[in-house]
Amino acid sequence: MSSPILSAGLAMALTAGLVGAVSPAAATPVTVGDPGLGWDISARARNGRNGFELSFQDPNVANRNYPGAPAWSFGNPHHFELGYNGTTGALSFSMDFNRDGSFQPLESLTYTFADRAGFGFRYVDLFLQGNATGNAKVDNMTINGTGFGTFGFTSNSIVEQVFTDTAGHFRDILITGDLTFSANGGTDERPRMWIRFGDAVANVIIPEQLSEVPEPATLAVLGLGLAGLIAARRRGR
Repeated sequence: MSSPILSAGLAMALTAGLVGAVSPAAATPVTVGDPGLGWDISARARNGRNGFELSFQDPNVANRNYPGAPAWSFGNPHHFELGYNGTTGALSFSMDFNRDGSFQPLESLTYTFADRAGFGFRYVDLFLQGNATGNAKVDNMTINGTGFGTFGFTSNSIVEQVFTDTAGHFRDILITGDLTFSANGGTDERPRMWIRFGDAVANVIIPEQLSEVPEPATLAVLGLGLAGLIAARRRGR
């Protein structure tokens, strides 16, 4: 027969976290200097003079694009979300062209890069380019929930910022922000925004927190339970 003291002691020890579950530790995105990479995958939004507004690119395919997207409202912000799934290699890019607070089917582009399934990336790059007529700005930018503020609207120039995280790589990536084009840049591809992923890493594993070391009070409870077990065995004899 088990001792009530033992049962209570073990229950309290488990409740106090002596046998702790392993939980993932979130790595914080940070800005870094440009590593000078070639980029593995990129998502692009531009003023659409050549027939499309959103596109995906990688080294093997020039464009996987969404033709005929709604026109930009120049001077006004368009909310966007770019998501990458490191398990499947799926990439999704949504832009609120009509600025109604939601993403309609014609405002989203998706593609699965099957050769990237199981891969993460060490770097994320934000690249904004304008010209003398039209320029680009991103406000309220976040990467995996960490905010980075505003980039861009530097006249006729390139604005670039590279990010990594404190674990040294991203597995799953969610980038959000508000993109504004000041005006139509003309017949070329500017203004434009590229978000690029580089330095692919296979089989990325998110770091995990170790179980916490038991507090003195927890050890005391366990000792109480063990004492009850010893007493119960003595009575049985």
